[in-house]
Amino acid sequence: MATLPPVDMDTSFGALFIGVLFSAFFQGLLTVQTYTYFSNFPTDSLWLKLLVGFVWILDAAHLGIVSQSSYHYLVTSWGSPAALFAATTPFDVHMAFVAIPTLLCQSFFLYRIWMFSKNRLLVVFFASGCAAVFAGEIVVLARILNSPDISEFNKERGQCIWLLGVVSATDLLMSGTLVWYLFRRKSHEDDLGGAHRRTNLIIRRIMRYTVATGLVTSLCAFAVLAAILIQPHGFSFIAIYFVLGRLYTNALLVNLNARRSLRDAIHSPED
Repeated sequence: MATLPPVDMDTSFGALFIGVLFSAFFQGLLTVQTYTYFSNFPTDSLWLKLLVGFVWILDAAHLGIVSQSSYHYLVTSWGSPAALFAATTPFDVHMAFVAIPTLLCQSFFLYRIWMFSKNRLLVVFFASGCAAVFAGEIVVLARILNSPDISEFNKERGQCIWLLGVVSATDLLMSGTLVWYLFRRKSHEDDLGGAHRRTNLIIRRIMRYTVATGLVTSLCAFAVLAAILIQPHGFSFIAIYFVLGRLYTNALLVNLNARRSLRDAIHSPED
């Protein structure tokens, strides 16, 4: 019988457990944001409501999957080193429950870029990057599902590195592009009337939301990339990846719910 390699529980399953805790925290935030959305925007289009409900369901299912996987490795398989290296289908498929919400949220922000720019080539460029990352994640998932060994995640380091690099760069470029088109819509005259001042205020707020949400998701993708490079044989990068999808869905809900404060700013009395 082959000798099993030693397991560093802190950097492997301990990291996964911490990732589950952070996932639960961000799922709670997402739940509050989802409730706020449906309470404040009952007249939104059906497709937007379906999008919000669907990403919440996917994230909730993902939390259940990673929680079950954590319980399996840390409780059910406790004391069995061989079981710690055996892959389970729920743990393997969790990638799909990150990749799909991420693609949906990126598509929403792409739609915003299209509404402001009407630039087909620009949208196709960003859409190609998002689609390439999604396809790459599906390829990695297929390879992992065909392996009985959990260490297959570490064998896909090269693929994950370029995927995360593209994700991080795409998020930054998409945010920067949207900010640029918003900036062009601002009125730059020194003496503006009340309506123009309110318009500029709204545009500045949208720009701040765009920068903040785009920067957070990009930094998280970069953190996953850094974890792969720093701890190539640990599972810290998987733990951070647990959170990545929820940052996208929370970013989506933050931008949707921000319309309430923007609407209040529009109808506020002039100074």
